[in-house]
Formats: sequence, C-alpha cells, structure tokens
Amino acid sequence: MQHIKYFVLARTNPDPKAPASKAFTGFIVEQEWEGVTPGRKVAAAAVGLAQRCLDEATRYSLERKTFGVPIAHHQAVAFMLADMAVGIETGRLAWMKSAWQIDNGIKNTFVASIAKCYAADMANKCATDAVQIFGGNGFNSEYPVEKLMRDAKIYQIYEGTTQIQRLIISRLLIDRAKQTV
Repeated sequence: MQHIKYFVLARTNPDPKAPASKAFTGFIVEQEWEGVTPGRKVAAAAVGLAQRCLDEATRYSLERKTFGVPIAHHQAVAFMLADMAVGIETGRLAWMKSAWQIDNGIKNTFVASIAKCYAADMANKCATDAVQIFGGNGFNSEYPVEKLMRDAKIYQIYEGTTQIQRLIISRLLIDRAKQTV
C-alpha cells in the first residue's frame, strides 16, 4: 500500500520583512496523520491578493499628485483601476461558482480550473498594474506592491500551473464536444 505524502510550505518566521528563504520551512506530511485534512484551493486567495493590489493602488493614486491633481484623475490611471476592478469581480464570481457547484454536489473540475487559471493571471496583471501606478515607488520595499507582485506569481505555479489548468479546460471542452457529435 502506497502512503500519500504532501509537501507543506509553512511560514515559520512571523517577521513580514523576512526574505522568503528565511521565512518559510518545508515539511513532508502523511495524508493519514491526525490533523491532516487534504483539500484543494479554488481561486479565492489570488482574488484576495488582487483586491489588495487594487486597494493599495487606489489609495496611492489619490495621494500622489502630478500636474496639481491626484493621479487617479488621469484617465490612464483611472482605466487601470477600473480594469483591475473588472478582473477582480470576474475572478470572484468564478471561484464562487466553483464553490457553489461543490456545495450542490456538482463536479466542478471545469469551473475550478477556469477560476484558478483566470484568477492567477488576473492577480499577476493587477500586481503589475499596481506597481505601474506606484511608478518608481512600486519597486521600493517600503511600499507593499513590490511584495504583492512577487507573491502573485505563485498562483500561476502551485496546485497546477495555469498551463496545466488550460490543458484540463481544453480536454474537458473536447470531451463535451465529442459527446454532442
């Protein structure tokens, strides 16, 4: 009998400024161990990160002024903020639909893959846009968007890369099409 093992990466250093190499510790755990409850993420965490990017970028855009007005009043910045909001709300709806399917006993592989793929890409775009709105300060570690941009990348990698999610989505689409032919 094969024992299922999980690799768990946990933050063991509470200092938010600690570099990742010193902030996290990896553990191998057995599925059968008491207290281990396997589960899958949907895209909620990526949406949360994107929301934080929007919140930080909006706040900064109201404080930072150019030509005597907050940069939020410049159309280019305002449209970036609006696009971030559209992406966040769409991502939120996608993971909520996936959760609703699970709650109602409906297999959610297709919608969960769409939610994860979309939210991961959207979180990365929101993080990039937030850094853009912050300008040179976007790379300054005194501002949060620098870290948010680094943190966003993990959502395109873990629990199945966005490419794997696209593969799952395309295979399910093809299977559905074959059933109707």
